[in-house]
Amino acid sequence: MSGADVNGFGTYTSVVRPDGTLHGEGNGAVSYRGILYYRTASAKLARLNTVGGVFEFEVDAEGKTHSKIWEWK
Repeated sequence: MSGADVNGFGTYTSVVRPDGTLHGEGNGAVSYRGILYYRTASAKLARLNTVGGVFEFEVDAEGKTHSKIWEWK
């Protein structure tokens, strides 16, 4: 990301809980769209603290994932 090796993690869910978090279970495909906000102490990635990342995230029926992130300008 931005020329640096990164490790990422995420949670995708589909039911809104009373505390505002999302959770889901089941089989089949799912597709999410949204915006990510970054927070990093890395000097090399510090620029990401000032931008949003618009994303697409999809899971197919076999559980394979695919995602894309674009910088919001």
